[in-house]
Amino acid sequence: MAETYTFLGKVIGDTSSVVLTMSGIDQTYQDIEFVCHVISSTSGASSGQVTLNGDTGSVYQRACVRDNGGTMYGKGETRANWDINYCQSGDGGFSMVRIYIPDYASAVDHPASFFATGGDDTTHWELQLGALSYTPGSPAAVTSLTWTGTQTIVANSTICAYGINYS
Repeated sequence: MAETYTFLGKVIGDTSSVVLTMSGIDQTYQDIEFVCHVISSTSGASSGQVTLNGDTGSVYQRACVRDNGGTMYGKGETRANWDINYCQSGDGGFSMVRIYIPDYASAVDHPASFFATGGDDTTHWELQLGALSYTPGSPAAVTSLTWTGTQTIVANSTICAYGINYS
């Protein structure tokens, strides 16, 4: 099998929602990477809450190291989503979140990794990296990813997916 990094698709936000969902994800790759660039409609950074397969149970774990430009600290938690703090930047700011999920097409629990940067257009910037885990009651392939912002998402915010095969 040849090594590939293949663009699978993109969803684009409008100006009337706090939710972006990528569904119907191609199941023919070994791993998947989601690249999210989400801007909120208000000044100031806000959080993005990520769920898989529409699952909102307390099945998401996150352990990360964060630096907000003045303080570095670690955080670990179990929640009903992956709450990636301050990664949805305010209008005029920048944000980018990469989530890598190995073996996403198998019906198993899913460990993952993430890297996030974000900030508003004035005072707050954030850098995070860490480990994620999705452990649903019934293990399943990842077929959708939903980003729910704590603020309205502006037009042209995106989630892109890339399928990965390796030898």
